[in-house]
Amino acid sequence: MLLWLNNKINLTKKSLIVLFCIVIFSCTHEEELKPWDIIPDTNGMSMVHEGTTRIIGFKPAFESVDFKTEDRSVAKSDFGYEVSFSSNSNKPVSVKAHLMGSNTLCFSMSPNGNHSVKGGDYLGFLFDLIPGYSEGIAAYLFGDWKAWTKPLQVKDYKKTREKDLLFFLWQYEDGMYGAAIPLAGKGYGASLGTEGDSFGVKAYNYLNDSNEKDIPLLAITFGENPYQVVKELYQSGMTFMGKEKNLRVNKAYPEMFEKIGWCTWNAIGEDINESKLMDAVSTFTANGFRLPWLLIDDGWLHITDSLKLVSLKADKRKFKYGLKPVVENLKKEHGIEDIGLWHTINGYWNGIDPKSDLAKGIGENISSYKDKYNVHHESLSKDTYWSPSVEKGVGLRFYEEWYTYLKKEGLTFLKVDQQCVIPRIAKGQRGEQRLPYWNIAENMEAHLQQSADKYFDRKIINCMDMALEATYNFGSTPIARSSDDFFPTRTAYFSHEIEKGNAAAHTLANVHNSLWYSQMVWPDFDMFQTHHVSAEYHAVTRAISGGPVYITDETGKQNFKILNKLTYHDGSILRADIPARPTRDCLFQINELKPFKAFTLSGTGGLLAAYNAVDADQVEGTFKPADVEGIEGDRFAVYEHFSGELVLADRHKELPITIDRLTCQLYSIVPVTQIGVALIGLSNKYNSPKTILKQQITADRISFNLKESGELVAYSERFPERIEVDGVTLRENNWKFENAILSVTIPERSSTHNIDISIQF
Repeated sequence: MLLWLNNKINLTKKSLIVLFCIVIFSCTHEEELKPWDIIPDTNGMSMVHEGTTRIIGFKPAFESVDFKTEDRSVAKSDFGYEVSFSSNSNKPVSVKAHLMGSNTLCFSMSPNGNHSVKGGDYLGFLFDLIPGYSEGIAAYLFGDWKAWTKPLQVKDYKKTREKDLLFFLWQYEDGMYGAAIPLAGKGYGASLGTEGDSFGVKAYNYLNDSNEKDIPLLAITFGENPYQVVKELYQSGMTFMGKEKNLRVNKAYPEMFEKIGWCTWNAIGEDINESKLMDAVSTFTANGFRLPWLLIDDGWLHITDSLKLVSLKADKRKFKYGLKPVVENLKKEHGIEDIGLWHTINGYWNGIDPKSDLAKGIGENISSYKDKYNVHHESLSKDTYWSPSVEKGVGLRFYEEWYTYLKKEGLTFLKVDQQCVIPRIAKGQRGEQRLPYWNIAENMEAHLQQSADKYFDRKIINCMDMALEATYNFGSTPIARSSDDFFPTRTAYFSHEIEKGNAAAHTLANVHNSLWYSQMVWPDFDMFQTHHVSAEYHAVTRAISGGPVYITDETGKQNFKILNKLTYHDGSILRADIPARPTRDCLFQINELKPFKAFTLSGTGGLLAAYNAVDADQVEGTFKPADVEGIEGDRFAVYEHFSGELVLADRHKELPITIDRLTCQLYSIVPVTQIGVALIGLSNKYNSPKTILKQQITADRISFNLKESGELVAYSERFPERIEVDGVTLRENNWKFENAILSVTIPERSSTHNIDISIQF
């Protein structure tokens, strides 16, 4: 065509190039502006993405309202699409589909009076078909608490759960991925789920006679890279809800959590006191192990027999002179830098004692609500409970007063539990000025998070926190639990029910949850015990997590070999660079007879953990360096931590693995540099690549730093001519080179500065 134009109108070569660029730009620009199309169909609307129909029969739905769509129309607008559904009620429903980012649609809806007068009824969207659906994974709120999510393998999306799905990732037969999340706002919080033979999103506000406009309900996106799909989905969804600062990429990781900690919960339990605390801590220092921080968990507070909070101060029967002298002693005698306390978002499990001086002192700053006798009961009791006020700004005084006191006592961080109580407070709230569920969620979390930010510089472990009322409202706080508790004694049988199960169940939940949860926070995989029967399994999972690492070892039972593999001598952890996530071929895997694999990037390369996570004596499978998503390079040195075996592999070479019951393997995968060298790192650490600091390469030399001594392992295609440590040539009996594997013993030394290593070829 261009040649024909050239012959006919004598276009210069420069003109042809300009014309060609204009044509290409126009096509590309047009495609970028229109990745989506929404068109009416016989049952509602269809969503078309890049020319392929991905969703069929999309339409509004209302509980207890006979809403029948009679007509529908689509109009394009500046923000995306505006869809109108007329119905048998003569009240048209308006739906806005906002194009966010480059590829995500965020839907909001104005019901215009179609919603039931009962706030306990849902409104939302349902769709009939995902054409070409292959398989998927969802995260659902489980159990009575509905505090955390577990992965749910979705073979048939129409037969999952009626509600409580907070994340859904699926793949089509053509290889394309889709993902959806519920949104929240205008008083409503939503979840994904089924209704009859349809799937969609349902939102609740628990307040009667609501008729809000533009209620955020759903975000959905598609793409070829599942990790990018999930990332874009949350970036767009959070931006649409005005929650951009809640994205992990906008938060700084607290320096405190770069070091290992210890928690009293499984170690001592509720029967904690000053003497037991001191005895436990002394068993670390007596063995020369540096413990930078500790958390005093449940058991320190002054409460009633009915589990209600009496005072903001510690129980004097356990801490006779208060917390301050204990804190000072721990810091002075044991070198502990940070000491934190546990409490629930509503004060204690059953709130605040209304007869206490505490309640009288804060007066209008508390709210009343009906709640269950305990979380395992279905219905609310007749009893009244009290929490910090749910009114915007009013409940702030409770946390301000408490945290001012705690800071004066020397405490430096918090763990806040039972954030899942918020829906129960919304359903059971009393008084004339009742608020919609999402308003209560935003207010309560703002009071907590803003106070934690002000007094403790964002150093907070959010807990019982995976429902949207917490997840979307963390604000600037960056750490949150990503699974149910570590249960050390329940290991008698195999189960993926974490509260009944074992290390495999805990790992599966944390790694799968991390796929979506890490978009908002660094996931906290919870504490564990190094003297546990599956301690090494748990330790590997923490080593790849990318989040905080802390233990709950009983007094004197620590396994320091495991602790030293996780840390340096100063208590710093070797933290992975990004949160661990399932490999592509394990995204939809929960209970299959093959290894479950998780990856992360770290230091000079990546880590890949492979687990036997099923009820089988042995599983077999393969992995390849490319399973570590985002790793660069074509050839890699692959080092297995437990066996010490090192092999060379191209990017897509499949390597066999066999894993025994309830064990795991851990691979350091490091790209081979241009001079034929790959530094694995110190072999006595789980996260070996992270030990390599400031690597520099020339034609015949590789130089780097280590923070500590140990056994250095590297792959090398060349025989070393000389190895220097801090400028001194290392004797040849301190290193060996065999079959392209270099092992170097770095001598112990007293200096605290980094060790300079140079290998000359």
